Parts: sequence; structure tokens; C-alpha cells
Amino acid sequence: MSRFVGAYEKPYGGDRLIDYWIALESLLIPEKSTTELSYRASLRGACLLTETHNRARVFSQLRESYEVRSKFVHGIPNKVDADIVVTTEEYLRKILLRCLHSGKTPTKELLDSLVLGQERP
Repeated sequence: MSRFVGAYEKPYGGDRLIDYWIALESLLIPEKSTTELSYRASLRGACLLTETHNRARVFSQLRESYEVRSKFVHGIPNKVDADIVVTTEEYLRKILLRCLHSGKTPTKELLDSLVLGQERP
């Protein structure tokens, strides 16, 4: 939550996107793994946020956002498209709202069950 709120002190761009992804990673990868972060965060985020018929679109948008974030962290490009930042913010906000409504953050078990189609978001 502190990364989400702190991002508002920064202009739309790469620094804000980095904060959003730090927050998303902490929510979507609770097991603290360091492998396949982009894929797992995007897949889990899509499953947490949407019904089956919209997941491919959300997955692609999250993957693109993470790729832009990674390039920005490594110095290419030096400017980030505001639309990507806005979309990422929207998804993070929806996940945070879900956490507030449920009173807890997603567990690895919940995220895995969503990916496997065993529970509805």
C-alpha cells in the first residue's frame, strides 16, 4: 500500500511504474521466488482480476507493462508511455480493493487455485 500511495508523489512515468510493480510483485508473488517474475505476476494478476474470457488481454497488458518497467530500470527507454502507467495503476488499484474487501492479501495457494481454475476471483 505504501508503494501505491508513494507513487502519487511522482510524475507519470517510469518511477511511478516501478513503484506499482514493486507493489504488484509483493501481492502476486508472495512466495518470494525470483524466477519467471513477469510471467507469474502477469498470469496471476489476470486470473485475480478477470473472468476467463478477458484474461488473455489483461495478461498481455501486464506482460507489456512489466517489460516496459524492466527496460526502464535498465536505462532503455528513458521515457515511459503514460497509458501503460495508467493501466498498471488501474490493475493495482483493483487488486488492492479486493484485498481490502477480503481483509487479506492473496496467498500462493489462492493464486495457484485461480490459475488452475479451481476458484472464482
